[in-house]
Amino acid sequence: MSEKATQLVKQLLDFRLRAQACRQLVMLGDEAVQPLCEALSHRTPAVRWAAANCLGQIGSRAAIPNLIPALSDAELMSVASDALKSITGQDFGANRQAWEEWHAKQSVQSPARPIPQSAPAPQSAPAPAPEPDDTPGVPVTMEISAAEPSAPDELIRQAVAKFDCKWELHRENEYDIHVKLPGEREQKVRVIFGRKDRDGDELLIVFSDCGPAADFPPEKALQMNLYIPYGALAIRERKGQLWLTLVNTLLMEAATPNVLGKTIFEIARRADKVEMALGG
Repeated sequence: MSEKATQLVKQLLDFRLRAQACRQLVMLGDEAVQPLCEALSHRTPAVRWAAANCLGQIGSRAAIPNLIPALSDAELMSVASDALKSITGQDFGANRQAWEEWHAKQSVQSPARPIPQSAPAPQSAPAPAPEPDDTPGVPVTMEISAAEPSAPDELIRQAVAKFDCKWELHRENEYDIHVKLPGEREQKVRVIFGRKDRDGDELLIVFSDCGPAADFPPEKALQMNLYIPYGALAIRERKGQLWLTLVNTLLMEAATPNVLGKTIFEIARRADKVEMALGG
């Protein structure tokens, strides 16, 4: 097992280190699969969620036997199904039985076992591209990788195609997505392209303002971060005023339309809850 990957997985427990740890784990690729699979059973929901999300971005088929049981976890159901879809090209939603039946058929020709917690991670060849499903009446969904040359607006268009929202260009490389939520509520999410981390890797920043920071004690925001399974609360300056913001950062090279769409929706949904806690 990779010692570096193990240490990075431990950092998922700290909301201040979580985003950077996720980026590094995705960059490690197959080397990080085993400790991430083990983290799917961690006692902290945020760690389990981050692990499933990382596995979906890495795309290793070795994680499939561990992601399928995660569909029974209410906190992981959505992200685990997205990860399985991203890895396999199949889409059975959160139907665990359907995934198990599909995987059993695949295992007849290519047996695979869940990664044990004490055994070394299997060395697998790069996963082949999923073959189209020829079953009559079953549509084939093809994911387009963000690594392929495409304009940011095309990535945004594909990312938000599956949920109710409107989007617009705020300014160059910045997009506003107005996500409609239950109860006739709406939350604005901003997506920023073109930023880079200290290592020079291009980032996607996704955030949504929740309300003036002056209305919310900083210590309470830090306490809430312990129970937010996706993203983290931060403070940003907006027109000379400090605002409480829910933010998540993705590596551009790993930001498929499916991953970005999920990020936008989750940030909108959870920021709306924080906004209601602030002032209803």
